[in-house]
Amino acid sequence: MLRDKRSTIAFALYEVMIGLAIFMLGVLALGRAVENCLNANTLNAEEERVRQILSNSMAEIQATPRGGMKQSRQLQFYVYRAGAG
Repeated sequence: MLRDKRSTIAFALYEVMIGLAIFMLGVLALGRAVENCLNANTLNAEEERVRQILSNSMAEIQATPRGGMKQSRQLQFYVYRAGAG
């Protein structure tokens, strides 16, 4: 009888340890997902700023020359990839 009680307690301890391990893996996965969302949001904001700069540059090029100044109709694009090098 005492042996059965110890076996049950040991089994319950294993259950708790396995449950904690599964919970810990879930928390780590959730943290990684949140980090990925934050990185995607940052990249999206940077791309939006670049689009706005390019849009402004294109509007300047398309505007008529003022004061007889000659304007160039040329755009240069620079692509920046974070972590690619």
